[in-house]
Amino acid sequence: MDARTVLEEYVRSGNLMQVATVSDVGYPAVCHVWYHVWFRPDRIYFISRRDREHSANIRQDGHVAGGIVTIPLSGLGQTVRGVTFKGRARELGADARVELERFLVRWPHARNIITTERIASGDTTSRLYEIAVGEWVLFDEETFPESPRRVVPGIENFHLN
Repeated sequence: MDARTVLEEYVRSGNLMQVATVSDVGYPAVCHVWYHVWFRPDRIYFISRRDREHSANIRQDGHVAGGIVTIPLSGLGQTVRGVTFKGRARELGADARVELERFLVRWPHARNIITTERIASGDTTSRLYEIAVGEWVLFDEETFPESPRRVVPGIENFHLN
């Protein structure tokens, strides 16, 4: 199995990710968010309130990094699998109907918080954020025990119809 296939299966199986943003004075800030992923092009979507520190940071500087761990954690010494990424994030508006609907299909309870109609009318403080992933790093001691760290470039040049 190749690293790209393993990475996609692994990231799809996850629910929660950590995202690191950069403040206006250069300090990192980390948050935890529920996410939805779309591949080819490689995009990660999450919702958050506009007044959160990470949301304000993204509006000022879209550089982000993050991590996803989906294995059950039992303790030091267990076989490790995880993914990190680097990319550019941006806040999406009411015109991101397709992207928001994909997120809401995965996380239907979020419909109580955000819809494109509520964004357009200003009736919600939440927004959908998109991360264009430029680089993934898969660390997988299970599938690739001899060399577990695999850099997987983000796919940017393939567009959905």
